[in-house]
This record gives sequence, structure tokens and C-alpha cells, in this order.
Amino acid sequence: RLKDLDLNVFDLETATADDEPVLVAATANGLYQIDSDETVSNFLDKVHMTALRVDTDDPSTLLAGTTEGIILTLRNSSGEWEVVNMSEKNMISGSIVTIEQSTENDWWVLTSGPSSLYRLLCTPSDTTCITYDRTKGLDCDTLNHVVTIDKKLYVSTGRGIYRYNATADRFEKDNELIGDTFSNV
Repeated sequence: RLKDLDLNVFDLETATADDEPVLVAATANGLYQIDSDETVSNFLDKVHMTALRVDTDDPSTLLAGTTEGIILTLRNSSGEWEVVNMSEKNMISGSIVTIEQSTENDWWVLTSGPSSLYRLLCTPSDTTCITYDRTKGLDCDTLNHVVTIDKKLYVSTGRGIYRYNATADRFEKDNELIGDTFSNV
């Protein structure tokens, strides 16, 4: 819980609004901005937001995910947040758990209910959504987390850690990060 924000917070990100750093909170009642003077304002309400990720190349842009599997792209201009893109309904199944950016315009979305991993390839005019599952090397249906470490994308699963191989466009079992800890599963 945050001071003056009597709601459960599902995710927090530091973004830029009007060239100043702000904290953005994803809650069951939308998105809130907390300024450096601790002013709290709700700039997108009545939407259950569960995940956030600020664009690594543009901190005034962020992606936000909902319990309905919708991804919103928001941009802050002159201190005001504006929804500049929204994914199509049913493009992503499940509640958004985590959003990760691997490279510019390359986003990964992890969902629950069902547990799935999606890749969003974004251009100014189009977004392509690709599902990554067993056919793309993830040898497990239990997907727990997605993260980028040293410019490498990893997925934590019920069967260990998998690393994305961009050349092969698939995930491969990774033993470098934590060793062969899950070799018996």
C-alpha cells in the first residue's frame, strides 16, 4: 500500500511526466501517478490494471496490462497521459502478469489463467502478436516470470529457466544462470 492510496498495488514503475520522474501504480481501479511531492492522481480509472513496463528508450511511454488481457500503450505529453494504442480484445488470453521489453519495439507479455507467453512486435502502424509455447521451446505449461538480464530474455518455468535464442526464434533450456538445478524434472 502507498500513502494516500488505499488500494492494493499490483505493479510499480518509474516513468517520466513533464520531464520529471514519477511513480506509476497499477491498481484494481486503474493507474495512479505519484509525483515527487507525493501528490497522488488517478489518470486512468475503472480498469483493473495488473502490470506495467516503461519503455527503455522513452521513459514517457509505458505499457500497462489488464485482467482481461488488454495491453494499453500510454504516452505522457505536457504532463498528461494519453492512451495511444490498445490491443484488440481476445488477442491475448488471460490476465496480464508481467510485461518485459527485450529490445526496442519488442515486448513480451506473460499471462495467467491460462499461463501463456506472448511476443508483441510493434511498429508505428502495426502490432504482431506471437504465442510462445512448447512449439517454441518452452517445455513446460507453468510459466512464472519473464525478465531481461544483460540483454538476454529469460523465462522462469516449473521445469527451470529458459533463455530466448533470437537467431532460432525459440527458447532453450538455460544452465548458465543458475546451473543444472532442474535437471531432474
